[in-house]
Amino acid sequence: MTGSRRVDPRRASAGFTLIELLTVVAILGLGVGWSVVSYTGVTEEQQLHSAVRHFVGTYRELRNLAAKDRRVCIIEFDIRQGRWRQLVYPRKDRMGRFYDLTRQGEVILLEPDEVEERVEAKRWEYLQKDIFFKDIQAPGPDGNEAFVDDYWVMFRADGTIPPHMIHFNTAKKLEMTMEVEEISGRVAVHAGYLDFYSPQEEEFDVEDGGSSLAR
Repeated sequence: MTGSRRVDPRRASAGFTLIELLTVVAILGLGVGWSVVSYTGVTEEQQLHSAVRHFVGTYRELRNLAAKDRRVCIIEFDIRQGRWRQLVYPRKDRMGRFYDLTRQGEVILLEPDEVEERVEAKRWEYLQKDIFFKDIQAPGPDGNEAFVDDYWVMFRADGTIPPHMIHFNTAKKLEMTMEVEEISGRVAVHAGYLDFYSPQEEEFDVEDGGSSLAR
């Protein structure tokens, strides 16, 4: 006959001891803590990439709109507040007058004041939480400058854009640079903080009717 092990019914109904419960809680707490730290870091990096990708798409859309419809398209930046807005002006006729179209296709001429009111009423968009504009570097009146208050970009009808670099960073000091080239209008993204550079007039020596970069 196979023997059987007797189990103390009091032990079976006692469940986990206090020490066992505390050990399980401690292990779970450590696991949750590591998960939160890891998740927070990944989320911030993903948010940064998402914010930059959004701007790349916006630049392409406005560039195409300006070139296709020959409309004035501007992005206005409020750098300190981490916000921006797209200012798309109405179409112009051959006389340079702004106009709008009704649903029936009728042309309505717009007064300049009315156009400005429409444009200024455009809402601001904000960067995601913990994502910031660090600065925007571009040619300025005194050479290459870093703008930290406000800046605006006009998309030209020929598809070109003034050259500049938008620097993004996060609460954890992650940084990315969005570079905008002037001639091609190409937009590139770089990891880290990349300084804007364009040769200045004083860097060139004029000799024999030509010019060469001073070294």
